[in-house]
Order: sequence, then structure tokens, then C-alpha cells
Amino acid sequence: MSEYHGLRCRGLARPRSLAVIEKLLTEIKTLSLIQGRLSFDVCPVKKVEDGVIHLADGTKLQAPVAAHRLKRASQLFMGVVTLGEEVGEAISSRFANGSRLEAIILDEVANFCLMKAVTELEQDGAREAKLRGLTISGPLSPGDDGFELSTQATILERVNAPAIGVSISSASMMLPRHSLTVVYGLGRSMPTWSQLKNCEGCRSREKCPHRLALEGQTLQNE
Repeated sequence: MSEYHGLRCRGLARPRSLAVIEKLLTEIKTLSLIQGRLSFDVCPVKKVEDGVIHLADGTKLQAPVAAHRLKRASQLFMGVVTLGEEVGEAISSRFANGSRLEAIILDEVANFCLMKAVTELEQDGAREAKLRGLTISGPLSPGDDGFELSTQATILERVNAPAIGVSISSASMMLPRHSLTVVYGLGRSMPTWSQLKNCEGCRSREKCPHRLALEGQTLQNE
């Protein structure tokens, strides 16, 4: 049950939870509640200066800390992953009808699957880097420390997010809810780091479901 680390952190790693997990996993498969999709684009970097990443097509990404960490990048690999809207609707309906335990567990399973999808995206990025004789950096996402959330719309446009059913709200929140944008730098001898490393300075880290899912994935791989 290490992959559902968030349940343990919430005090829900009990025999009853195991039975509910099995039930929900069957439902996910039968009803296709999780429909993972991803899309990405690779764009040449013109320059990185004054906290701004300038792409060759004129696009500018305001990202002070990200710009510093990606200053060696000659290409930017931008991607989006989503699980579709069905699983979010299933979670909301369970909260609405009072099935709180099922809702929490289903959300935990979805977050774990989302982090798995990010791993697949990173593998695509590594392949793109290898094709160009480059290396890939660690991941960064809009909303991370020093990476403006407002850049989310620009990235989604670049990767043609609507083609996989992803949009953005006026508050720069992604729809469906189980979606995530990630950026990697491609270049010579790029520095690497894990997504968990990015979590260290985040004010929301203690309650963040993505961090808990990442920790569960790490425990599963050990």
C-alpha cells in the first residue's frame, strides 16, 4: 500500500480501506474513470535573462527561479498530462452523497496515477533530449516557487492542450482538476532534481496531495 502513501498520512491505511481500494480499482477499470492523456512540444530557447525565458518564437515565460535553473537550456520541453474529467466527477459525486471515504481514496488513487503520467511525460522528454544529443533537467511547473502561475496559459497553448480536453479557468486553474503542466530544460549537462525537491520550499507541502502521491511512488520504487 506504499503507493497510496497519502492514505497512511491521513490515518486511513486500515483493512477497511484495502477493501474499498479494490472495489474502486475495479470500478475505475470497468467504467474507464481514468483516461490518461498527454501532449508536449519542444521549442528552441533564444535566451534566458532577468528572470525571463525567451523562446525563439518570441514567447516569454516569467519565471525568476526557473530561469536560473534552466539557464543552460537550449530547448524547452513543455508538456501537459491529464486523467480526464470522469474521475473528478466521480470524486465530487461521492462527496455529495456522503461517501467521504470512497471520495478520499479515489482522489488518492487519481493523484498517484497523475504522478505516474508525469513520469511517462519525463520519459518522452528524455527521448527528445537524446535525439538532439542533449540531456534533460529536473521538472518545474507553473506555481512552483519562482515560476509564475500566469505562465500556465502560455504553456497550454503551446502544447495544444484542448486536443486532449484540457483548458484553463480565469484563475489560471487547470480543468479537468487532475491535470498538470510540466517544463524541462534540454541542453548540455543540464542539472537534475526530483519533483519532491521542488516541494521542499512550498508553503502547501504538508497537505499537498501531489507531494503525498510522489512520496508514495518513491516508496514503491525502493
